[in-house]
Amino acid sequence: METERSKQPTEITNRADRLKRLSEKRRKCLEANAAERAAEVTRQRIRSQDYRNQSKSTNGEELSSDNVEEKEQDRLNWTARQWEVYEKSKLRGKKQGFKGHFDLAHATYVKEISQKLVDKDKYKRSMEGSQLLLNIHLEQADIDALANSLAAASERRLKRRKTQESGGDFITEKNRQFNMKLDREYGKE
Repeated sequence: METERSKQPTEITNRADRLKRLSEKRRKCLEANAAERAAEVTRQRIRSQDYRNQSKSTNGEELSSDNVEEKEQDRLNWTARQWEVYEKSKLRGKKQGFKGHFDLAHATYVKEISQKLVDKDKYKRSMEGSQLLLNIHLEQADIDALANSLAAASERRLKRRKTQESGGDFITEKNRQFNMKLDREYGKE
């Protein structure tokens, strides 16, 4: 029993020594990794500066296939910040769609308004004629144009919805046929 007890303290000290060695090795590896990352960042900065200088010097010249391959290889070595700048520059001229229903409604409103032709003289004359804000008289042609544009917009939405639904929420073709039969029989009442 005494030999087992005498082995335990040495085993504990061996483990403590091993833990110290491993933690020291880990610290050194972290320092080496940080130094390598710093060196890589500087290499990337130099490459990007060289690329900018090269693109400025060959501004009007066409790039050869070697330069295109170098450009693609250079993009593989970009940092996340360089990619963010590149993506923002690519998206500047493009419409990015909508992020929510409010944005969709606003985009639809702007689109519909941009398609309308407004006669400003007619509008000014109508505003000069009416002194009370509650006494607004619209011409029948304006009312009809508004009704037609609203009908056209809703028809476009319905067509889009029908094409999306026709893709099939049906389990099988037989289910779709059965649903069509039900629509024919009971849908037109």
